[in-house]
Amino acid sequence: MHEPLLKALQPLRYPVVCLGIAALMLASGCSVTGRFPSTMHGPGRHAAASWETGQRFAEAPGLDDNDRAAGHFLAALVARFDGDYQTATRETLRAVSLNPRQPKLREDLATLYIRSGDLRRALEHASALSTLEPTSVEARLLMAKLRLALQQYDEAATEYQKILELDRENEEALVLLGAVYSRLTRHGEAVEVLERAIALNPDSFMANFGLGKALAASARYDEALRTFRHAVRLNPSIAELHLQMGFVYERLNLRGKAVEAFNKAVDFNPGLEAARSQIGPLKEDDPEIEAKLRRYERLVDFDEDPLATCAKIGLVHFQRGDYLRTILDLDVVLAARPGDDEIRYWLALAYDKVGDMDGAAAELSAVSARAPRYVDARLFLSSVLEEQGHPEAAIDAVKQMLRNAPGNSDGLRRLIGLYRDGKHYDEAIATARTLSDSEPQNDGYLYAMAWLYDEAGDKEKAIASLRRVIEINPQNGDALNHLGFSYAERGENLVEAESLIRRALALHPNNGAVIDSLGWVFYQRGDYKNAVNELERAVDLAGHEPVIVEHLGDAHLRMGREVDALRSYRDAEARTEDAEQRRRLLEKIDNIRRKWAGKPSETAGGSL
Repeated sequence: MHEPLLKALQPLRYPVVCLGIAALMLASGCSVTGRFPSTMHGPGRHAAASWETGQRFAEAPGLDDNDRAAGHFLAALVARFDGDYQTATRETLRAVSLNPRQPKLREDLATLYIRSGDLRRALEHASALSTLEPTSVEARLLMAKLRLALQQYDEAATEYQKILELDRENEEALVLLGAVYSRLTRHGEAVEVLERAIALNPDSFMANFGLGKALAASARYDEALRTFRHAVRLNPSIAELHLQMGFVYERLNLRGKAVEAFNKAVDFNPGLEAARSQIGPLKEDDPEIEAKLRRYERLVDFDEDPLATCAKIGLVHFQRGDYLRTILDLDVVLAARPGDDEIRYWLALAYDKVGDMDGAAAELSAVSARAPRYVDARLFLSSVLEEQGHPEAAIDAVKQMLRNAPGNSDGLRRLIGLYRDGKHYDEAIATARTLSDSEPQNDGYLYAMAWLYDEAGDKEKAIASLRRVIEINPQNGDALNHLGFSYAERGENLVEAESLIRRALALHPNNGAVIDSLGWVFYQRGDYKNAVNELERAVDLAGHEPVIVEHLGDAHLRMGREVDALRSYRDAEARTEDAEQRRRLLEKIDNIRRKWAGKPSETAGGSL
């Protein structure tokens, strides 16, 4: 876990590396001497101590500017790891003022300014980075993307040309240069560089899509159609692609194909549904088809958007697992277009993938309630907050979503799970009732409520709910087994319990939990031989469940097989994560040992 900080410090001078190790040991809870500090000091205290260490180092007398810069850089790193980007920017800027020729400092400052949305300052330091490292492709790619975000297309084209001088086969540069050329209506040049990209990678969707648009804009419709068809084979679900194809089909007088393409575009992008409702359905034999097609053509965007291409390339990096590249690309796009909630959502996913939970939470929290991804963003935010140890905040995130999307079943199910995990059974049951009332015949929702009643200790309401589930769906095997085991556990209605469980067993013949329930019916009847037979089958199928293994131990004990019982209890105790079950198992194990030692013991065995 020390590697990221050491890697970041490596380009700087050696003394700060030693300081970095000490600071990181403090941040991770370990003192420099190897002893652990008092538990009263939390992580935030250590992070603060690390930051102060960097500050003291930067301000110590007798150091040159390079060493002072290293101290400020360390303070910036600690602030960045703590999610304090304002302090990180300030400290990195101080480091740059002391050591302006350090590329690592310029790179970090540029990315910090991107994150804050200050693209012009980011470009200033990216330009300085490129001057310091003129042969660095990555430095020039960063500067080119910033030029795109600032709509400096001629300068962006120049940067991509320089990148291709350094690396003729850089696919990203070729695709983005093609997009810039199209934006500048230099379609012939766009076709040339995109054909180069396809020669390198024939299955590049971005290159094929961009080439098709450049060919269509040049009125080379036959070639455009061939390219678009290949792009469809690579990725058939892009609405914009089908819109472009519809336009080309219409130009080639293939009206039936145009109608099919425009209809597919709406199918793949529900956002176009409003357009279809205004224009009306497209049918080839419609007497108004000519006018309707003209209106659909106006939906086709011929004005190339290089920054959108940059965003799509960021998503390609995401699919390839290169999440840091995704973050850099999407951060630039979002800084230029802060209202793009789709980009914000994908950026949050990338932050989550690299373990930056604070970054993920910040982006998810900022997704607008009007965004198509709003519900997904809030549910994801609740998961992130729960993982960070903030269950109440996770609940609030879902509640806020439900205020904007009342009755959303995914949100209600998530809220039930959060309440249940926190043992807030009254709230969980009330939410489950809301969900069940929305679909009274949904046996799954009603079964969830039965589970909650059971866990809350209200067995009567659990049994009543289970009976209602079976009335709605007599084939609900889980409810049949649950109700049967509920009776067996209480030692009552054992004839009905067996009937219910055998119905469940007919639906799920190899389900270890159902066979365990049948074994427990035999146990409660005192038929320990058949109980052992069924429980051994259950363990064979579901021996990872410690409760089932404990049941087998109880049945063995009732038959006088203490060695077998002890073996089962030990196995169950090793597997269980439930504190109450572990206490009970240890007591049963102790009873057997005391009996063997000839000491008085309580009666071992019994049921749960």
